[in-house]
Amino acid sequence: MTAARVQMVTTNVDFTDGPRGSLANFLDSFPGAGLAFLQEAKKLDLRHELSGLVGVHQAGDTARAGSALVWDRTQLQALGRSWHLGANPVPGWMLARWLTWADLEHRATSFRFRGIAAHAPPRYLGKAPQAEFKANMARFIALSPLPVVVGLDTNQKNPARWAGDLGLGWAGKGVDGFAYSHTLDVGDVRRLKPTGSDHRAVAATLTLGKP
Repeated sequence: MTAARVQMVTTNVDFTDGPRGSLANFLDSFPGAGLAFLQEAKKLDLRHELSGLVGVHQAGDTARAGSALVWDRTQLQALGRSWHLGANPVPGWMLARWLTWADLEHRATSFRFRGIAAHAPPRYLGKAPQAEFKANMARFIALSPLPVVVGLDTNQKNPARWAGDLGLGWAGKGVDGFAYSHTLDVGDVRRLKPTGSDHRAVAATLTLGKP
């Protein structure tokens, strides 16, 4: 079977110049994207902001809405979706961090994988929240019936080592990028143009089913 390729992008969308205009600029900067992983999206109502041609997985409550998935319905269809707790809140400092996930099928080839949008706790909160997040992520990935690709802000000095501890590969720029099962392949990693966020979006090509 011919390998399928999906263009992906991940970004922390904590926009500094207003969320709505920056979101439009962000999406316009990456035509052809099949799958987007968003962090800090809690101030955005993505279903309202985006065209009906895309699928959106975003919760209505503030904490779970922080991480979201957006996909091109002409390329991918969602088979199931939900949330899994990443880390408990730190009162006064951080809302709970959730793993926002969807099982996706590539329409042209029927390849299936699990996409996960996530945002690790910041280092300044100390080791405990990051350790909890990593442990919960590890358990969740181990139980996945499908290969996974995680688009996230790792908040790590060494994201490749962090992903390796989870049994995943890493492709990214700085703290932002993609952790992925070794049955998949992620390449052509690059930063996109600035879009008003203090994190430049990271794009890559996902290959489903290595040739």
